[in-house]
Amino acid sequence: MYFLSLRAFDPAKGVITESQGKFPFIAPSDGLFEPDERDVERMSVAFKRIETEDKHIYYISEPNLLKIIDNIRYGKEGIIVDHVKPFDAVLADESLQHFYEGYRAGFDELYKELGQSFFSSGLDHRKEILRNFIMYCHEMLYFEGFVIPDLLYALGYIQANLVRAEKEYTNIERLTEKPLALPEINLYPQINISPDLYNQPAERLVTDEPQASPVEEKTIEADKSMESKLLLHCPPQDVAQLWYVLIDPLFCKELKLSPVFETEKEIRFLLGSLFSTSPKDGFVDNEPQYHEMPAGYQNVLCLLMHATYKLNLPYERLPLKLYCELLKKAFSPFKTIESVSDIASNINKKADIAVVQITKSKGKYAKKTANILRKMRFYKLGD
Repeated sequence: MYFLSLRAFDPAKGVITESQGKFPFIAPSDGLFEPDERDVERMSVAFKRIETEDKHIYYISEPNLLKIIDNIRYGKEGIIVDHVKPFDAVLADESLQHFYEGYRAGFDELYKELGQSFFSSGLDHRKEILRNFIMYCHEMLYFEGFVIPDLLYALGYIQANLVRAEKEYTNIERLTEKPLALPEINLYPQINISPDLYNQPAERLVTDEPQASPVEEKTIEADKSMESKLLLHCPPQDVAQLWYVLIDPLFCKELKLSPVFETEKEIRFLLGSLFSTSPKDGFVDNEPQYHEMPAGYQNVLCLLMHATYKLNLPYERLPLKLYCELLKKAFSPFKTIESVSDIASNINKKADIAVVQITKSKGKYAKKTANILRKMRFYKLGD
């Protein structure tokens, strides 16, 4: 656990947005700010060098904050406040000043955050510690759009620590010594084979080799099954209430779609094949399945999966791309889309269409789904 004393930050959940109603909310005019989906395990974090008018230098990787900086520097439009007002340079500058303040405060705090054991560890262990820290910073460094001073301060603090951790990791990699050349050892000593074995048929030699036991095979299959599911920590009843819209006969009729599911039990069975949950109050664990459905369900499924992602994000910071992969694996309306990235890049637009369809519906389950969406500030349905 890191950043234990950082204000407006929870080490388990990330930045705290409880005071969001007191401050403006900004977002792109064509959607909302999304988390950085880059795989930092396969590529180093890309920093952009920013020099302010007071000659301070900052290295920033959080893409949503970089959009704000571009908005100030180049007069780019496309960001609005509270969904109606234009985002002016005054508010942008005030927002960034809180971020820069946190950045300066956190720039020399890396070793305090890593702990005293860091310097007593070997080089390989230090690299492992830094890798874990870099991944943690990257996951927590997400500006959702709430212009809360303490929240922006916390993001600046984390950004500075991420910069310092990347630098430290690069330096340690250069210090790693090359392994000493090992002496040549004959790993294959001569073995005297009985002449009786020279002419044995190949089939007998093969059957003499040890075979994988049925228990091992079942274990492998179970592991693959778990890999195809996503872990949910958010309230499962909220997720179920979202997905019950699929059994709303009136809603399906309004969309001119033939119903695929008929009962709440079927929906919970479906969710148990998509997600892993707590056995106490979650869904019954089921094997992943592929569902043939009319292509017209694509927008609704995009909304249901995207809303599930948003519900689960405060508890489990899984990237949106994994939810999109699940859509392609489980539902036939996505079989014609070759790239999961294409699903991810269009999921907001398709979800917006489905939100309108659900809020206009007079179906019983559609109204309950709208109530869940209404609780989530992301979809801006109001009270």
